[in-house]
Amino acid sequence: MYNYFEFNDNVINDIAIVYEIDKPSLSKKQIDTISIPSRHGEIFNGCSYDPIEVKVSMLIQGDDEADYKDRLKTLHEIFKTTEEVKVAFSKDKFLFGIVSDEFRPENKTKESSYATIKIICHIPYCYSNDLKLFNMEDDNKSIIATNEGGEPALPFISIGFSRDTHYVQLENTQTGQRILVGAYPSLSLTSVKKKSLILHDDCTTLQNWSQSASSIDSNRSSNGTASIANNGNGICLGTMGDGSTTWKGMSIRTQNLSDELDEFSVQAYLKHNSTGKNGDPTILDIKADTSTGTVGEKTVYYEVKVASLNVRTGPGTKYKKIGALKRGHKITSYTLEKGWIKFKYTSSKTGYVCDDYCKKVTKTNQVSVEMQNMIVVSTGKGNVNLRATPHYSAKLVTTIRTGEAVRVIKYKYMDKDKDGNVRYYYKLAKKYKDKYAGYICTGNLKSASAVSVDYDYSSDANIADDKTGVISLYLFDINGSSLAKIEFIDEQKYFEYTKPLVRIGNRTVLQDTTKVPKPKSSIVDDNGTLKTTNYLSGKLGDWNEFYGKVTLKRYKENNKYVWDVVVQKIVDGVVKKTMATHNIKYTDLPTNKLAYVVLYIGTNAASMAKSCAMSLTDLKIYNLNPGTGTEVVENNKIYFQEGDILDLDFNTRTAYLNHDECNDIVDIGSRFFNIGTGDTEIKFNSDDTGLNADITFRENWFGTVD
Repeated sequence: MYNYFEFNDNVINDIAIVYEIDKPSLSKKQIDTISIPSRHGEIFNGCSYDPIEVKVSMLIQGDDEADYKDRLKTLHEIFKTTEEVKVAFSKDKFLFGIVSDEFRPENKTKESSYATIKIICHIPYCYSNDLKLFNMEDDNKSIIATNEGGEPALPFISIGFSRDTHYVQLENTQTGQRILVGAYPSLSLTSVKKKSLILHDDCTTLQNWSQSASSIDSNRSSNGTASIANNGNGICLGTMGDGSTTWKGMSIRTQNLSDELDEFSVQAYLKHNSTGKNGDPTILDIKADTSTGTVGEKTVYYEVKVASLNVRTGPGTKYKKIGALKRGHKITSYTLEKGWIKFKYTSSKTGYVCDDYCKKVTKTNQVSVEMQNMIVVSTGKGNVNLRATPHYSAKLVTTIRTGEAVRVIKYKYMDKDKDGNVRYYYKLAKKYKDKYAGYICTGNLKSASAVSVDYDYSSDANIADDKTGVISLYLFDINGSSLAKIEFIDEQKYFEYTKPLVRIGNRTVLQDTTKVPKPKSSIVDDNGTLKTTNYLSGKLGDWNEFYGKVTLKRYKENNKYVWDVVVQKIVDGVVKKTMATHNIKYTDLPTNKLAYVVLYIGTNAASMAKSCAMSLTDLKIYNLNPGTGTEVVENNKIYFQEGDILDLDFNTRTAYLNHDECNDIVDIGSRFFNIGTGDTEIKFNSDDTGLNADITFRENWFGTVD
C-alpha cells in the first residue's frame, strides 16, 4: 500500500520510504456533563473533539553515505517548523498540523535509518486541495454554489463594480441571512462620493511625469534619468547621474493635481529588492570556510485548480471575459500584477486570470550543497586539468597550477570509465581567473584550512548584501513645501536591509527599528599594525525583497486633521506583513493642501550594478472629501466607483475594498454566512446593475477522510 505523505508542500515520499501512517478517522471526544446529587447519572452538556494525532514511520535510505546524509539533512529542515503547516495524506485533501515530538533517526547504518514522527492537527478538519469557483452568469444577479463536502464551507466572495454605487446586498436564500455593504440611498437627496480618484498612473510610461526641481533631502543629487522597467510595468532608475552627494539618482514629479487636496489618500505600489545571494563568497574566517548553495534546475509555473477559470482582458472582474481555462492548465510564461496572472492567451491576445484560483507549482531537482575554498594539488609534477564536463575523457579547458586556491561546489559527480575505474569531480563555484568554468577531480583538491582568497565582490552583481538604494515619494503643496515622505531605503554596505520609513512634516511616524550590528570582520597583523577587514554579513529585518502597497491618508475628525499610514508586504498576491500607525494627531503636522508628488530613486553605490532593484508600479491619489460644501447625509454617499473590487472573507469576517479593510461600511445588522452542503443560492442586490461577482470556497470534512 502506498502511504502518501506531504508536509509543508514537500512530498516526503520523494525523500524517504513511508511504510506506515497511523491516523484515526475521528479523534477522541471531550464530553461535558452536569452532575446533580439528587439524580441518577449525569446530564449531557455538550462535547468537543480533541486534536487529531498522526504517527508517520519512514525509512531514510540513500544511494550511498553522502546521499543518505543529504536526505537526513533535508528532512531535518522540513520538519523544524514552529507553526502549523499544510499536511496531506492523500493528493486531494490536506489538514493543518505541526510535528509535536522529536525527530530521532534510529537503527542507523552508514546509508540508512528509521524514524517515526508524531503530527498534531489541532483543527480536526481536512480540506480539499481544489478551490471551487462559481461565477455570476450574464445578467442573472444570483449565484448557485454547490458544496459536495461533508461540512458547511466559509466562502470568499469578490464583487467588481461597473459604475458609481451606493450599496450592495448579499442574501443566502437558504437561511435568509444577509450582508449589506454601503447604504441604501435617499433618492430625494444629492449623491456625494465618499472619495473620488484624482490621479491614477499605472507607471507603464513617463508621459505624465516631468523633471523635478523641488527641494528634497540635501544629500541627494537628482541629475540621473528615469526609465521604464524591462517588463513594462514600473518606473525605475535609468542612470544614476553624478555629483558630490552621498546619494545619486533621479527625481521626477507628477503634474499638478486638478484640485489641491485638503483631505486625501495616496496609495502607491512599490518594489525594493537587493537582487542576488547573501553572504561573502570567500572564506570569512579559517573556522567557517564554507557557504551553502544549490545545484540542479528549478521550474515555477501556475496550474489552474478549479473546474473552469475565466480569462479576462485586464486584472480585475470588471474586465471582459474572453475565454476560460480548464482545471490542470499550466501557465509557464507569465508576470504577476496585483493578484492577477498576465499571460499570452492566444497568439494575438493577452489574458488575465486571478491567482487565487491557481496553484503555484515549483518543480525542482535541486539539492543543497556546500561551497568551499580548496587548494589544487597534483599527484605528480605537472599542473591539474580543468575539464568541460565531469569526465576523464572530457575536453580540456585549461590547467591550474599546484597550490592555487579555487572555490568549488561540494557535490560529487561520478565518472566511471570503460575499465570500471571510478573518479569523482567537483564543479567550480567561481570561474578560474574569472574566465574558465569546469570540473576538477576531487583527488586533486584539499581543504583550504588556512588559506584566504581575495574576492572583489564589489564587482559581482550576483551579491545582494552590499547593494544599496532608496526609493522615496515626497508629497508637496503648491509652493513646494514638503508635507510627507514615504521611503524604502537600504543604506547598509555589509547587510541586505530594506527599511520602510514614513515622515510627516518633521516627525518620523513609522519605521522599521531593527538594530544593525557590526558586520563580520577579521583582524590580521600587518607588520605590527592590526588591520580590520569587514565582510558581507547577510540579511536583516523583515522587509527585504519588498513588493507591496503603502497608503497614506489625511482626513478631518471634529474639524482637526488626522493622519493614517499603512505598509503592506505582498507575496504572490497575498498580504504577508503589515506595519501601520493610525490616528496621528500632532498639532505641528502640515496642514497645507496636497498639490503634486515627487518620485526619487537613487543609490550610494559606485555603479548601477550595485544599486538595488527599485520601482514605482502604480500610484493613485484620492480626494476624501469631494462634496460641494453642503452637509452630506451618511446614506447618500457613493461608496464604490467603476473598477473597485469588494472582497468579503467569511472566514475572518472581514470586508476589503481594493485590498484595504473596510468593515466600517458593513451594516451593523449584517450576518456572515456559510455555504451549506448541497446547492445554495446567493442573491445580489445593488444599484449597480452591471456588477460582476464570483464565489470561491474550499470543501471540508470532519476528521481524516481519504
